[in-house]
Amino acid sequence: MEAAQRYDGEFFRASAEALHRMRDRGQHVLILSGGYGVVRATEPISWYERRFRLSDWPRGLLEGVLCEYVRRHKLRYVVGFLSRTSDYSKLTERVQWATVGIDLALLVRPITEGRGGALRLVPSALGQAFAKYAVGALGPGFLSSEGLRLDARVLHQGDTR
Repeated sequence: MEAAQRYDGEFFRASAEALHRMRDRGQHVLILSGGYGVVRATEPISWYERRFRLSDWPRGLLEGVLCEYVRRHKLRYVVGFLSRTSDYSKLTERVQWATVGIDLALLVRPITEGRGGALRLVPSALGQAFAKYAVGALGPGFLSSEGLRLDARVLHQGDTR
């Protein structure tokens, strides 16, 4: 089963339609995975149950996979929809984005303001934001159905001259 269909958490429930639309348009969507490391959303995977932990992977391996994917496909932009304190965010912050020639690497994260919600609120807000992004409708006034706003952190910005 395709990775985007196999996963069933809050993010994937909130963004299912957008993921299908992006797949049908041939757009690039990567998923950080506890069992596979980095997997394309369209890539068939088996069932597994394993939380994503950076310590399970040799340092530099997943960073290299992300860089090589971006390089190979000549991507210009990378936008990650990830929770603020997770290993997912830590991984994307460690990637040397400047080495792959992209114009912009951006990390989009919900602002919880001490509300918690790592298992439901945050993934749901990320899925809702991703769905808006997929249709070009994600703007600075975004508010999830649970009232979470977003923070966008620039990880790399190329020379804009």
